[in-house]
Formats: sequence, structure tokens, C-alpha cells
Amino acid sequence: MSANLIYIIQPIAALLIFVMLAHLVFFGPGRRLFSIRLIQRNYHGNNRRQLVHDLALTLLNLIVVITLTTLLFQWLFQVSLVTVIDSPSIAVTLGQFVLYFFAFDLYYYVWHRVLHTPFLYKHVHSHHHASTRPTPLTSYAVHPVEGFVSFLFTLLLFIVMDMSLMALIAMNAYSVIHSVILHSGHDLFPKWWYRNGLSKYYVTPLYHDLHHSEPESANFGIHTTIWDRVFGTVSTSLQTSFSRVTSTTRTA
Repeated sequence: MSANLIYIIQPIAALLIFVMLAHLVFFGPGRRLFSIRLIQRNYHGNNRRQLVHDLALTLLNLIVVITLTTLLFQWLFQVSLVTVIDSPSIAVTLGQFVLYFFAFDLYYYVWHRVLHTPFLYKHVHSHHHASTRPTPLTSYAVHPVEGFVSFLFTLLLFIVMDMSLMALIAMNAYSVIHSVILHSGHDLFPKWWYRNGLSKYYVTPLYHDLHHSEPESANFGIHTTIWDRVFGTVSTSLQTSFSRVTSTTRTA
């Protein structure tokens, strides 16, 4: 088996296993532990159909995007357009992670708004929105075009600056965990979250869940709510919905 094939298969398998395990935690044997914070408590959709859809789309997206980005990254490395710092200082690693966190937040907000234009929504982004009740399996259930453009940001960072290997690992790990949590269908954040002057700027699962469940175009942010607040695209029902989800009423 070639090295390229190994580099491609390993992350695909790891991501699939991770999202499937997360799904079992929230909607399988462990669901009763988290049912008190279930977001869409009155959902009556076809869970099996959504599961099959999300799994198939996730597999397609991961195969296409990871294959293309792996080959593209290797080519950029060969032509010396990207450089990896093997032993960076802690300050450099942290600085690059913070840069990624806020820069990608803006990049994704703009890209997400573009995805909601009529043509791209119909042919690309609607595949992700087929899941009106997100689950961990929805995390990577996106059209490969959407997945590839989203991941292009990481490649652009490598072209712009010499990147820390540890920062790259931290970026990818955070991205995977954050995406799965946002699509977990459960909000485990405390009641005061959106009443606090600082924490209200960090996106919670409910924040993104409303983007899937409500027909209005709102809550486009991925890491923070900053750009939604700047451009007035925060859901009008955010705080009331959050208060309802963080109540102490347990569901079966």
C-alpha cells in the first residue's frame, strides 16, 4: 500500500469512527444521560433516513476532500510554497492557533453566507441542511465542494506563513471536536451563557442547531457569534430557545 493511500485512508477512518462513536454517545446507549439537554425535544422526523443520508454524504465528502487536499499539500510542499516548523516555540504555536481561530471564523462566516445564495444553496449547501435535526453524523455531511473550500483556508495559511506542526494538529483536533459538539443535538452549556458579556460570543450547539431548524437565514458563525452580531444575523429566538433547552425538564 502506497504512503499516499495510507495518509488518505487513516484520517477518513479516524473521522468516521469518531463521529459514529459520538452519535452513539448522544443518540445511542448514552442518550438518557444527556436527554435533559436535548435541543429538538419534539422532533418526529425519519431518523433512519437521516442517518443513512449523513453517513453516505460524510463518506463521499471525506474521500474527495482528504484525497484532494493531501495531494495538493504534497505538491505545495514539493515546490517549496509551504514550510512546516517542526520544533516551534510555545508562543508561536499558541499564536498561530489563535490566528486560525479568529481568521477562520471570519472566512467561514463569509463562505457560509455565500453558500446561502440561491444557486449554491440549491446545488451545494442544501445537502447539509437536509438534516433539520443535526446529530454528530451531520458534522461532515456536506457536499465535497463545500468541504474543499472550507479546508482551503488551512492551505492558504501554510502558503502565507511558515506553520507550526503542533498548531496544525491543534487546529485539526479542535475543528473536529467543535464540529461534532455543534452538531450533537444537545446543548451542555450553562444557563447564564448568553447573558454573560464574554461567553455569549462563543458558539454553542443550540446556536448552530437553530441554523438548521429555523427557516430564517441566521446564525452563520462557526467559532464565535461576533460576525453574526456585527451583520445582524443572530436568530431572534436564540435566548428564549436557550432558556428552554437549559431548563431542568428531562425527556424520555
